[in-house]
Amino acid sequence: MWYHYVGIGGIGMSALAAIMLSKGHKVTGSDLKENFQTEQLKKQGATIFVGHREENVEAPDVVVYTSAVPFDNPERVAARKKHIKEIHRSENLAEILNGHYGIAISGAHGKTTTSGMTTYMLRQVGKDPTGIIGGYIPQLQGNFVVGMSDLVVAESDESDGSFLNYYPHIGSVSSVDADHLENFQYNYEKLYEAYKKFVANIKDLAIICADEKATLDLAEHAKAKVITYGLTAGDLRAYDIVEGPVTTFRVRLKDKDLGIFSLKLPGKHNVANSLVAISVALELGLDMDAVKHALSEFSGIGRRFEIRYQVGDTLIVDDYGHHPKEIVATLDAARNRYPEKEIWLCFQPHRYSRTKLLWGEFIKALSHADKVVVLGIYAPPPEQPILGVSGAELADEVAKLGKSAFYAETLEDAAELVKEKAPKGALIIAMGAGSVTKLPDLLNLRLQRS
Repeated sequence: MWYHYVGIGGIGMSALAAIMLSKGHKVTGSDLKENFQTEQLKKQGATIFVGHREENVEAPDVVVYTSAVPFDNPERVAARKKHIKEIHRSENLAEILNGHYGIAISGAHGKTTTSGMTTYMLRQVGKDPTGIIGGYIPQLQGNFVVGMSDLVVAESDESDGSFLNYYPHIGSVSSVDADHLENFQYNYEKLYEAYKKFVANIKDLAIICADEKATLDLAEHAKAKVITYGLTAGDLRAYDIVEGPVTTFRVRLKDKDLGIFSLKLPGKHNVANSLVAISVALELGLDMDAVKHALSEFSGIGRRFEIRYQVGDTLIVDDYGHHPKEIVATLDAARNRYPEKEIWLCFQPHRYSRTKLLWGEFIKALSHADKVVVLGIYAPPPEQPILGVSGAELADEVAKLGKSAFYAETLEDAAELVKEKAPKGALIIAMGAGSVTKLPDLLNLRLQRS
C-alpha cells in the first residue's frame, strides 16, 4: 500500500507514517515546513514535500488527513479528483489498534504521559509493544516505537470524537472536562456522550478514574469488566504519597497491598497516571517487581515539565499545559518539588474560544504561581479574536487577585521581561500548547548573557 499523509510532520501523523514504513508500505507526505519528525521519516525512506500542492499527490492508494486539514486543502482536492480514498488519521490508527491487542489511553488530561509510561513499562518488562504517543519520549528517542508483539498502546484523542473509531481490548479514561467543545457544538453533553460510546467500545477491561464523579459514572456504560482507580477512591488506590526529588507511594488493589512504588516525575497527577499503567500490568499478569522498576526509571515526556536549561540556580521548564486543571497540577507539583524557588509562569493562552469558555478558571489557576507573565493568545485557524478576550485582559484579572501579573505580547517581550525582573534561582515555566515552546531558548540566551 502507498499512504500519503497531509501534515506528516505532526506528532501523531509522523508516528503513523513511521509505523507504516516499518511494515513495508510506501509513504509520502507533506507539511508546511520541515521539523525533527520529517527528518527522521526521510531517513526511514519517506518522501517529504514542503508545502501543500496538488502535484504532491501522485498515485497513492490512500490520502490520510487530520481534523486540522480542511476539505479544500489542495492535496485533499487532488485526491478527490483522482478518486483516491481519503481517511482521517484516526481511521489509520484504527487499522493498527483494532487489528492487534489494542490499549487505548484517553481522557482530558494525562493521556500522553500515561500512554508513554505504559509503553515504556511494557518494553522494560519484555513485552515489546508498538506505541503511538502524542509527545516525544527521550528514552524511546521518538514519539513512537515499533514492537514485534501483538500489543499496541495508543493515545486516543477525544478532541474531535475520533476515538470512537477504536475498539481496544483495554481502554482507560483519566478525566472528562469541558475542553475542545468547539468540536461538539459547545455542548458538554455531546462530549460526554462520546466518552460513553468510547467506554462501550472497550472489549476486555475498562480502566476508569474514580476521583471525579463525572468520570466514574462512565463505568456504568462499560460492557467489559471495570477497574476503577484513583487517589481518593477506586479499586486501585495510591496511598502515603511523599513528594520530593522522587515521588513515592503505596498501592493497594482493594484489600491487597501491592507495595511501594516510585516515580521520577513530579506531582500527584503523575501518581494517578501510573495507576493506569499498573492496571494494564495487572490485566496482563506482569511481574509487579519488574513493573515497579520500570516505572521508577521512566523519565517522562517532552514538554511535560521538561527541564530545558539550568543557568546557575535558575531552572527553565517547558510545559504543554493549556487547561486550568493542567496549570494547577503542574504548579502544585513544582511547588512541592522546589519549595525554595520563586515560581514564574509564562503562560500563552491557546485559542480565544477556550480562553473565553474557561475565563474564571484560568484566572484562579494562574494565581497559583508567584509571578505570572501572560502572552498574547495563540490562535490556530480557524480561530478568530473575541471582543474582551485577550492576554492583556487576562493578566489584569490575575493582578486583581493580588498577584504580580504582567502582559507580554510576544515571546521576545516575555523573555526580556523575565530577564529583567526574575530573581536568580527562580523556577521559570514556559507553558502552553502553541509557540511558547520556543521561549526557553530565548530565555536561556538572555540569562546566559546577563
